[in-house]
Amino acid sequence: MTETLVRVVDADQPRSLDRSLVQVAVGVLVRHDGAFLLTSRPEGKAYAGYWEFPGGKLEAGETIEQALRRELQEEIGITIHNCTLWKTERIDYPHALVQLNFCKVTQWSGELQMLESQSFAWQQQSPDVRRADILRWFEVFQPMKDSVNLLLSLMRDTGTTQKMMAMGGQFQQSLAQGKFQLMRVAIDPALGFIPEISGNRLMIWVRMMRQDGDGRLQHSTDDVPFEMALCV
Repeated sequence: MTETLVRVVDADQPRSLDRSLVQVAVGVLVRHDGAFLLTSRPEGKAYAGYWEFPGGKLEAGETIEQALRRELQEEIGITIHNCTLWKTERIDYPHALVQLNFCKVTQWSGELQMLESQSFAWQQQSPDVRRADILRWFEVFQPMKDSVNLLLSLMRDTGTTQKMMAMGGQFQQSLAQGKFQLMRVAIDPALGFIPEISGNRLMIWVRMMRQDGDGRLQHSTDDVPFEMALCV
């Protein structure tokens, strides 16, 4: 059984009699530079003056995308061209029980117009906050990462390391003798080379690359020693 969590706001205040769930479409408008749009709640509405993402209630028969398109046209004068459901959250306010359906929007047309006399502001998270969000997102993949690392370590143990030479910065070898799932290449870091590895079911190629003064990778024609292991 799945449990739906509800966040309670101003729990010390009395609640309205009607506690039926109200569906709300919420638009998270994101510019190309990563900034997102906030607008203030208009006078005459609950929590007037508070900052929020623009949007509004679904009308009868509307989908979330249809409601969001209509609401943003009515509130801020733009027409959205894409709408991707991001997350949902249920909140128990004193005046209503709502489900907020947050949608990311990256494409729209028209100039912003505050048609309900709201204020608006483009906000941007700091790099540290964005980095922390990404790390939190990756936490759910930690068990998978550990499993993959274990699998790779077991595969590495099946290969025999051989000393090779990339003549003129290039190396190729036929795989006709068998099938391999993993190729491991090791180069002395002091040499400053970066291997570019490619292949198919019949052949593998290694090209030795080196960064130029602008940081771009360029193919080297030097003879480069390296170690290689083919693992099943």
